[in-house]
Amino acid sequence: MRRRRTKQSSARRHKAELGGFLGQVRSKQENVLWPQVMTNVRSADAFLLKGSPNPSPVQRVAAWIFGLTLFAEGFGIGFVGRRLPPVLLVGVAFALLGAWVFRNGFARREEP
Repeated sequence: MRRRRTKQSSARRHKAELGGFLGQVRSKQENVLWPQVMTNVRSADAFLLKGSPNPSPVQRVAAWIFGLTLFAEGFGIGFVGRRLPPVLLVGVAFALLGAWVFRNGFARREEP
């Protein structure tokens, strides 16, 4: 005979899944000292440089603000140092990086 699922077993399974999720969230929030910070930094860097197929609204706004800031800094550096090729090159690099990060704030299609 098959054993029927009861509300109690379903509730236990849900509680176990919720406990695992909360454990992950707590472990990420506790990482504020130097060696543990790298856990959170890697995911933020990966999002900003590689993008995400479905970023959250907070991630989108953060990428747009950060990208526009880098682009504006690059434009400003390039404008101020337009007669010095090395400074102009740094400005162009900042502007391109800003455009790349800004672009990653938009949702992309997942590749099959």
